[in-house]
Amino acid sequence: MSPVSLVRYAARELAHHPARSLLAIAGVGVASAMLLNMLMLSSGLNVSFDELLSGAGYRLRVSPAGTLPLDTDAVIEDAARVRAALESHPGVDGVAPVLAANLLAETGVGDRVFALGVDPAEQGLYRLVRGRGPELANEVVIEDKTAERSGLAPGDSIALRSVAGFGSVGRARLRYFRVVGVADFFYTSETENPVALTVAAVSELRGRPDAASFFMLRPDQGSDPTELAAELRALVPEVEVASIG
Repeated sequence: MSPVSLVRYAARELAHHPARSLLAIAGVGVASAMLLNMLMLSSGLNVSFDELLSGAGYRLRVSPAGTLPLDTDAVIEDAARVRAALESHPGVDGVAPVLAANLLAETGVGDRVFALGVDPAEQGLYRLVRGRGPELANEVVIEDKTAERSGLAPGDSIALRSVAGFGSVGRARLRYFRVVGVADFFYTSETENPVALTVAAVSELRGRPDAASFFMLRPDQGSDPTELAAELRALVPEVEVASIG
């Protein structure tokens, strides 16, 4: 059918069935607007997430081989040695270890919390609102929304307990922590109730000494993240290294 015939057919249909034709045009318009809105939203989220990660400076991720960070309970063993190897590369400006654990809470922060063990000198998981980061093994940073909901503030105490696995009754560890800071956490959901502890504190609660869930790496200004990732894979072949890009 030629373009002229198509135009004549469309005009005839519009004249004979105006209501149906207008509804069809409106439907196409609404669908197109929704698709455009979704495309703009996804593009905006990609840009925002990239800006968030880039702002912290950590453009590389090191995780256990064969899995994504926190996708399983797998950890990087011998974490101190792996961190030292990563830091020895001249293209690496900073290494931030993270050890995560799901814990039970016995205070107003919620039944469960998602604990992130960090090195307060090298971390890109939260932005302090008030107070400071955890420096001692009995110190904790809580989320801003959690503080508002529970009424907790720096100086208060909370109790956290490790989750005993099947067949390990009596092995759960209960520890008391003093709130030293309140922060906005970047990568957690509304329901996770994140807290930040030292790596040593989470390691003790999990019973996993010298382990890390993943590392975040900050390359120096002259390094290309993709090329650096390839070089680090050869340097530490037992882990996965990926650039944010």
